[in-house]
Amino acid sequence: MPCESAGLSFPELDRNGAEPSGDLGGIQGKPEHAGLVVVGGISVHEQRGREPMSEAETLFGDAHVQRYRETDGEVGHIWRRGAKTLLLTTTGRKTGKPTTTPLIYAKADGVFVVVASKGGAPTDPGWYRNLAKNPDVEVQVKGDVFSARARTAAGAERERLWELATRQWPDYDEYQTKTKRQIPVVVLDRT
Repeated sequence: MPCESAGLSFPELDRNGAEPSGDLGGIQGKPEHAGLVVVGGISVHEQRGREPMSEAETLFGDAHVQRYRETDGEVGHIWRRGAKTLLLTTTGRKTGKPTTTPLIYAKADGVFVVVASKGGAPTDPGWYRNLAKNPDVEVQVKGDVFSARARTAAGAERERLWELATRQWPDYDEYQTKTKRQIPVVVLDRT
């Protein structure tokens, strides 16, 4: 079924193809275009008058996680507009169950950096709220799966990393104008 054309990026789809109120950091919202179709759980994109998108560019939510894992990031690591993604697995603050979210990342000083943008929504994404209860996470970057401890950058470090992150995904600056909260920048320190 086609999705409406109205938002900044892409929504997470649940296993039934419905749009939950979940979040994906920089990969969330509604499609920027009409023509997104879910066929057998796989997103297929039709663009009129443009080159077809790669499989990776059509992925989001559970489908993104699944293909990334199946291919060790061969499909899904490079996403839209060349942005790089990783898989972040947090422990649910209420359920205690692991939850995996694909997120755009930047790399600085040997650590991975992600942004809790939620497309400029007034509240932080669920994965970020999970970190307050348990900052110990699992990260997958391509075929490299490792444990890490998440921390929120502050002050001059945050400003430097925000600048780096916006080079990877310039929309973060626009997202910041849409919300009163300061969008968190999260550092993933390998443990």
